[in-house]
Amino acid sequence: MKEIQFFGEYTFEKSPLLVMRGIEMIDLTPRQLETLSLLLDAKGEVVSRETFLDKVWGDVIVEEHNLTQTIFLLRKTLGKLPNGQEYIETVPKKGYRMSPSALSLSTMREPSLSLSDKTKKKIPSPVGPVAPVMEGRRSRSIIKKMFLIQAAVLVVTMAATLLRGFQARPHLLKVRQLTHDGVYKVSDAPIFLRDKRLFLTERQDSRNILASISLDGSIYRNQVLPFRDGVLSGIGTGAEDILIARPGDKGTVTVASLKGGNDRPLSEFNGESPAWSPDGEHLAFIRGQQLFTADKVGQNPVSLATVQGIPFWPVWSPDGTTIRFSVREPDGGQSIQEVNLTTKRLSPVLQGEPHEHRACCGVWTSNGKYFAYVVENSASTSLWVQREEILGWKKIKRSWELVSGPVDFWRAPVIDQDHIYAIGEQARHKLVLLNSKFAPFLPAVSANSLSISHDGQWVAYSVYPEGSLWKSRLDGTERTRLSAHDEYTRMPQWSSDDHEIFYLRMTDGKPWSLARVDARGGKPGILAIGGSGTSELAYSAAGDQLVMDQMGSGSTRSGKLAILSSKGKLLEELPESEGMTAARWSSDGRYISAVSADREQLRVFDRVSRKWDVVFNSARIGASIWDRKGNTLYFTARQGGAASQSQPGQDQRCTLFRFQVGGQGVTQVMEIPEVYANGDVSRTLEFTADGDLIFEYLDGSAEIYDLNVDLR
Repeated sequence: MKEIQFFGEYTFEKSPLLVMRGIEMIDLTPRQLETLSLLLDAKGEVVSRETFLDKVWGDVIVEEHNLTQTIFLLRKTLGKLPNGQEYIETVPKKGYRMSPSALSLSTMREPSLSLSDKTKKKIPSPVGPVAPVMEGRRSRSIIKKMFLIQAAVLVVTMAATLLRGFQARPHLLKVRQLTHDGVYKVSDAPIFLRDKRLFLTERQDSRNILASISLDGSIYRNQVLPFRDGVLSGIGTGAEDILIARPGDKGTVTVASLKGGNDRPLSEFNGESPAWSPDGEHLAFIRGQQLFTADKVGQNPVSLATVQGIPFWPVWSPDGTTIRFSVREPDGGQSIQEVNLTTKRLSPVLQGEPHEHRACCGVWTSNGKYFAYVVENSASTSLWVQREEILGWKKIKRSWELVSGPVDFWRAPVIDQDHIYAIGEQARHKLVLLNSKFAPFLPAVSANSLSISHDGQWVAYSVYPEGSLWKSRLDGTERTRLSAHDEYTRMPQWSSDDHEIFYLRMTDGKPWSLARVDARGGKPGILAIGGSGTSELAYSAAGDQLVMDQMGSGSTRSGKLAILSSKGKLLEELPESEGMTAARWSSDGRYISAVSADREQLRVFDRVSRKWDVVFNSARIGASIWDRKGNTLYFTARQGGAASQSQPGQDQRCTLFRFQVGGQGVTQVMEIPEVYANGDVSRTLEFTADGDLIFEYLDGSAEIYDLNVDLR
C-alpha cells in the first residue's frame, strides 16, 4: 500500500507524487507537488521560505517571487475550505503552513487504497460451501451480475491506465545556451526555424538586423533590415523570402530576399504582425482591434474577429485551419484566443487555467499535438506547453509548466520535435552617476526606478525583477523593505515632508493601483486604481498632487494624463494628452512634461496658458527629470528624424539633453557611452540633493536557448 496523506477533501500520494479529489486526478506541476509535500510533512507547522527554496528549487537560482507564484497557483487549484479559509496560510515574515482546519478534516477519514492500488487489486473469488447449481431466472440473474461486475472492473482498469497515460507530464530534460555573443536579441519578435537554421531579429548599434544561427550556435549571416526598427515577422516555405514589419502600425510591410536586395513593399498594406499561412498562400495580420486574413501579398483583406483589447502575435495551426493570437486586455491582463477559419468561431485557448489572463505568444509543434506559450508574471516569465488530445469523444487540453527562472523567456518560442528554441533574458538594472567618472550608485542593487528624499539622506527604489519596494541610505545601509511579498512595485516618489512614499503597485495580475506607505514601514493604503497601461507616476514639489498616465479601468479608461490629489481624488485630466506617458513635474509646479506614445516627441504643458509645446523630436526618447531648483528639464534620447537635422552625425548616439523654459531651447549636455545605453534608452533619471544625475541602464544578456523536452 502506498503512503497516503489526507487534507481537506484531497488525498496525497507520496510515490509517485499525486493529488486526488475522490477519483479525480488534480493537475499540478512538479514544483507545486513538492511544495505541497513539504507543507503536509510539516503537519501544520510553519515552513520557512528558505526551506522551500532549498528543497524545491535546490541549486537553481530563483527569485522569491517564484515561491510566491507557486503558492498562489496552489491556492487557486485547491480552492477554499468549507469554512471559507485557504488551504495554505501565510505566516507573515516566517513562511507558510497547511491550514489546521484542512488537517483536522483529514482525521475524520479512514485510510483507503490509492487509485493505482485499486486497479491492481483483484476481485476475490467466492469462499464457503459450493451451493447447488441454480437454474432458471435466478441463476441467469446472478451470472449476469457477475459478468457486469467483471466488465466494470475491466473498464475501470483500462480507464485508469489511459488516464495515467494522458496524465504523463511533458518535462524538461536539458537546457543548452545556444549563443554567447552578447548581442541583444529582440524578444518581442518571433524566431523561425528553416533548414537547421534559426532566423531572428538582433539589435546592433541601435539598428535592427536579421541574424541566422545554426543549431550548433554558429552565426554566419547578418543582413541589415530596411527599417531601423523593423523586425522579422514571417519566413517563406522555401526559406528565401521573408516578411519585415514595423511595430506600432506604421503601415509598411516589406518582402525581402535572404539573398539580399530585391525588397518589394506590399502595396497598400496597413497592419501589424503579418504571418504567412503554412502553404504561403495567405497572410494573417492585425489592424486595430481586428484580426484579418488576406492573400499572400496582403490584398483582399477579410476581417475574422474583433476583440476588446489589442490583438498581437497571430500564428497559424500546422493544417492552416485555425489562427491563434494574443490579446492585451483592457483590464491589464493578456490571453490567447483562436479563430476557426471554417466556422469563424472565436474562443479562448486557456479557459479555466489559473494563468488564462497572463499568457501570450504561442506556437504549435509540426503535428499540432502541442502548443507552447509564455506566461508572464509581474516580474518574470515561464514557458508552458499545452497538449491537445482526443480522449474518447471529447477533445481534452492540459497544460504544464516546463521551465521558470532564472532566465526569462518573454516571447518567441519555436518547436522542433523535442526541442524548444527561445530567447532567454537575464537582465539587471544598474545605476550610475552621469559624471566624468561614471561612478556606480548602489552597485549591489538592481533597481528599475528610484527616488531621492528631499533632505537628500534616503533613496527609495523598486528592485528588478522581484518588484519589491525598499528604502536605504544613499550608501545602501539601513535597508528596509516597505512592500508586501505579493506586491510588484515601481515608480516610488517621496512626499514633500519625506514621511511617506507614493508608488504604483500590482498584485495577482490586477491593474496597477496608486498606493501610499509610511516611510518607516507599515501597511500600504490604496488611493486609486489605474488602467492596464499605467506605468508612470510623478509627485508635485508642492506636495499636494500627483500625475499619472492612462487613468481609469477597462473600457472606461480615457488614456489621458490624470492629476490626483495626495488622497487619490481625481482633480482633472490634462487636455490633448491622450496616450501620453512619462509625465514629470517642474519644481515650481507650473509645467508638466510628457512623452508621446511612440516616444518620438517630448512635450511640455503650461498649466497657466493650458497649452502644449513640442520641444523635441527624436526616434526614441528615454528618461526625463526636472532639476530641483529651477525650471530646467533633462532628458535622454537617440536622435533621428527632425532632431538629426540639427545634430548631424549624432543620429544614433544616446545623448543627454537639457531644455530650459524661456531659455535657448534644447542643448546637448553629454554623450552617454554605449556600454551604459546597451542598445536602448533608459527610462529612469533622478537628481541627488547635490545636483548629480543618476542614470539607470540595462546590464544583462539576451541569448538563444535550446530546451530539450520530453513531449510524450
